[in-house]
Amino acid sequence: MPYSFIHAQLGSDDTAGHSELTVAKPNGTVENDVMIAIIAVDKDQVNTPSGWTLRDTIAHDSSYDIVTLTKLAGASEPADYTFTFVATSSASIGAILAYRDLLTSFWDAIASTKAPAGGGGVTTTCPPVTVALNLSLVVRFMTTNRTSMAVTVESPATLRVSGEIGSGATALTIAVADEPKSAGASGTIDFTSTNNTSDAAGSISLKVHLIVGRSQAVVVTG
Repeated sequence: MPYSFIHAQLGSDDTAGHSELTVAKPNGTVENDVMIAIIAVDKDQVNTPSGWTLRDTIAHDSSYDIVTLTKLAGASEPADYTFTFVATSSASIGAILAYRDLLTSFWDAIASTKAPAGGGGVTTTCPPVTVALNLSLVVRFMTTNRTSMAVTVESPATLRVSGEIGSGATALTIAVADEPKSAGASGTIDFTSTNNTSDAAGSISLKVHLIVGRSQAVVVTG
């Protein structure tokens, strides 16, 4: 592969009335690495930090919001990043993933989907995406306001990070995976849990067209 997964960091907070979430910079991140942040917050909205670009938002009924943001690492990056909220929350969780040798030329929002409240099961399906070019990477994730999930992802995807915070009405779980794709490839990927994900969000998808050396590649997150 012309690109590589570097590291993923997870952050979470279930302090009543907190107004921000801090997530550490992925270990080993250097200049020009691409960072993807996925943040879920209970009954609140996330502001976009300086230097980050908001790619998409899912408002999951009145339960929680999920945002996807991206950042190209500069020569000097802080040890962590703070994502503030519009108001206050009782639970928040987020992940930042870093990838190397992906030089973005433009990003395209692809798709987002969610399960209605009370309408899910033990499987959360990311929507299909069709990859336009070779040497591609697809990054997929799921979030839900349930815990005790023991989340797994179907092959050929690789689970990169997962975690949970809180309990009861203020619980949140997140899981992120990726997989290589060739031109013309499509299809869904399922996350499976050991607990009913009745309020699960399906995914957000973003497409990035990249040039790696002399090869052109696409990154799709969703």
